[in-house]
Amino acid sequence: MKKNKPMKIDFEGINRAAQNRSRDLLEAWTPGGKYRGDFYIPCNPTREDKKPGSFKINYKTGMWNDYATGEGGGDFIDLYGYLFGHKTQGEAAKALAEDLRIRISPISPRNQKKKPPKQAKLKSWTVLRPVPENYSEPPQKHPKLGSPSMIWTYRNEKGQLMSYVWRFDMRDGSKIILPLTFCTDENWNRAWQWQAQPELRSLYGLELLASNGKNVPVLVVEGEKAADAARNMLNDSMTVITWQSGSKATHMTDWGPLNEHSVFLWPDADKPGFEAALSVTEFATIAQAKSIGIVPPPADAPKGWDLADATDWTREKVLDWIEKNKLDREAFKRLALERFNIGDKSKEETLPSSQFIVTKDGVYFKEINRDGNIEEQWLCSPLDVLGVTRDEDNQNWGRLLQITDLDGVAHKWAMPMEMTSGNGEPYRQQLANLGLQLAGGTKSKTRLHQYITQTTSDARALCVKRTGWHSDKFVLHDHTYGSIETERTILQGQFFENPYRCRGNLKDWQESVGMLCVGNSRLVFAVSLAFAAVMLHHAGAESGGFNLIGPSSIGKTTILQAAASVCGGGGDNGYIRSWRATDNGIEAIAASHCDTLLCLDEMGQATGANVAESAYMLANGMGKVRATKNGTNAPINTWRSTFLSTGEISLEQKIMEDPRLKVHAGQTVRIVDIQADAGGGFGAFEELHNLRNGDEFAQKINRTSTSYYGTPLRAFLEKATEDLNSVRKCLNAINEQFYTAHCPPKADGQVKRVCRRFAHGAAAGELAVEIGVLPWKPAEATKAALTCFHNWLDTRGGAGAAEVRDSIRQIRAFFEKNGSTRFELASPHERDGNSTIMNDSTFFDRHNRAGFRVTQLGYDEYEYWVLPEVFRNEICKGFDHKMVCRELIKQDILSAGNNGGYQMNKRLPGMGQKKVYVINSGIFEE
Repeated sequence: MKKNKPMKIDFEGINRAAQNRSRDLLEAWTPGGKYRGDFYIPCNPTREDKKPGSFKINYKTGMWNDYATGEGGGDFIDLYGYLFGHKTQGEAAKALAEDLRIRISPISPRNQKKKPPKQAKLKSWTVLRPVPENYSEPPQKHPKLGSPSMIWTYRNEKGQLMSYVWRFDMRDGSKIILPLTFCTDENWNRAWQWQAQPELRSLYGLELLASNGKNVPVLVVEGEKAADAARNMLNDSMTVITWQSGSKATHMTDWGPLNEHSVFLWPDADKPGFEAALSVTEFATIAQAKSIGIVPPPADAPKGWDLADATDWTREKVLDWIEKNKLDREAFKRLALERFNIGDKSKEETLPSSQFIVTKDGVYFKEINRDGNIEEQWLCSPLDVLGVTRDEDNQNWGRLLQITDLDGVAHKWAMPMEMTSGNGEPYRQQLANLGLQLAGGTKSKTRLHQYITQTTSDARALCVKRTGWHSDKFVLHDHTYGSIETERTILQGQFFENPYRCRGNLKDWQESVGMLCVGNSRLVFAVSLAFAAVMLHHAGAESGGFNLIGPSSIGKTTILQAAASVCGGGGDNGYIRSWRATDNGIEAIAASHCDTLLCLDEMGQATGANVAESAYMLANGMGKVRATKNGTNAPINTWRSTFLSTGEISLEQKIMEDPRLKVHAGQTVRIVDIQADAGGGFGAFEELHNLRNGDEFAQKINRTSTSYYGTPLRAFLEKATEDLNSVRKCLNAINEQFYTAHCPPKADGQVKRVCRRFAHGAAAGELAVEIGVLPWKPAEATKAALTCFHNWLDTRGGAGAAEVRDSIRQIRAFFEKNGSTRFELASPHERDGNSTIMNDSTFFDRHNRAGFRVTQLGYDEYEYWVLPEVFRNEICKGFDHKMVCRELIKQDILSAGNNGGYQMNKRLPGMGQKKVYVINSGIFEE
């Protein structure tokens, strides 16, 4: 048995019936309109449209457009559905037929004529902001309205094109304002469309606001025409801005750029103008404007008067009027009540509590539908505003939010309010990352913005931008350690990962990773460094790092993994970061690890230039100085850091891979090389704790450190912050004891600095043992630090200055390479010790002469008489040649002159009497 197919509605017949009564219907649906040609022009009843002009209906065909919103349709059924809220064409057709009291006659498919295709709605286009650089030129005129009388250009802070607004002056004296935006459709077609910017819209004059800076006061007027007039009057005295789409569209605008600006509002001389000023005042307050003043127009000004009408006003008169008549918000509210009977109702309507409801199911937005009934629209999953945050200078305001994800897990996030500027994509991305479910559509994004920015709380918290110590409190992503008697301190910003995660408990870590470290100097010292990083601030110690060097598979990364497990882990890479990053990337990593150990694996993956620059930057604790788009200095990243690195070659060898670079002693002091091989036959390990070989031991360390992590750091912070004064005294006492006992006598200043760093590592490890976090016996950390310090001294070649050592090495290399080829062989006279040329079969290039090679009388050795310019500018290149001479004389390698100088007078073949540097063959001795 065949099923009856649903009969089709005669859409064409219903439309014809509406066309026959079009004038009566239109005047009933939208009363008060005017006829112009084929068009009926009323106010749009679906929005607060005060003046006709932008909403037009062809009374013959039913085709309609709202140029203010970009919506449109092709017939009376579509118009009826739009005006009365019907969701489908069929639903609208049935309702219209019932309203017309006509019978819906079903027609067979055979006799049914195809319904004319409906006009494509402009809302199917998506606005592109900013306009792409390769965009097509905008149209020269409107297809129906012709050429505009005015065109206003909207740009963003960078000066990039956002949209246009065109004004058309009609013959009857009315005006039509149309936005023009560059759009794309679902098929990636691109074209200019008569369509407004989506919410939140950019300000008119935003590029001026950015370029003039925050020291220039801002004047907000209503309308682009008034803004242009005010700019002509004021020149550069004030930054004049306005918003798009008139007095009822203030909530559609992004007011975030008013942050920290001194703002003045000049409303139009009518009730809508005063209401708009009150609304902008609220948004400017939310944007944390530095100050807000409202400047009422003259009391005798005609209705609707603005600065565009003040044709006889001068710059001085405008500024004088602002200065003498500016009001604060409360005073202006009283004036608004007096002039236009604008009372507290406007305030109540803008309160978030009257618009939003927070339940266990999420946040709901209350709105009045077209029938006048209140509807509750679901906005997002549970999102609570727990408090308001700001820094010690009462700047960097934010909101402390709590997001509950689909599993019922609560996530707290301190969101900076600066993230709400622009299109708000960064903060929505972070909320989504934390599990927030948001309703679809542009309106939902706008309402979420309103909910977050307008909802406040009496609770206050102090916000900081980096981890680590802030006074006597230590701040991590999810917890703050220290006194709870003062205001709560929390980390504020956009963070996609918390590296300080925990797994297991402290006892698990102690019995596995902690105990396996015992007897292994590199492991013990590396783990001690994790606590040393935490105590840098309270010990007054300088930042710096250590680099474990040695061949592959010796156990370097295993040591790094054990040290990292003190602080955190989890994820693909755990707590460890890679050297394979730009210097900007290294800076960001360092800033996010302030006062905690920074673990960098595989220095070989970085370039020599990057390592050379990072060595200074990491230890100095300061990032690059950058300029903002306004030309001022941006905030500089700062941190305190102890870092642990691994690599197959030393820092010096890595930098020397780039032939353009030279190693400086300051770099080798900032990153101290330690040989990973402990010399016990098991690679980096000395004690295997009953395991068969070093590989099996390393595997166990890796396995346990990825199973238990993060708890030692938190236990240390919890106990250390209970009595910081006692902890400081204990730490400093152990530190001084190590330094006094083990710093070599007459050590160079560089060695003393490095010894201080080893001493701090030993002291922090002993402190962690003392307060019960590390499961070691006393002196374990000290013994390990001393072993590693001696290894560094041996590798370095003693306790002298690195510059002296490196300069001798450079000079020795020069003579080893050029002793026979660039020094002409000569023999001294027995009579006066001067020289004559001798025959020598060795090839000699006189054009590249460095000096003379003179046989010493009675010896089979040479003396090198070096020409002054060669010695100073080539042999000693990169070093102070006087410092080099002093050291060479001290080692009996350079012969001092009779007057105590560094040169001697010698008669040279073909050159006569000349001063030279006399160096003996002792230069070749190691």
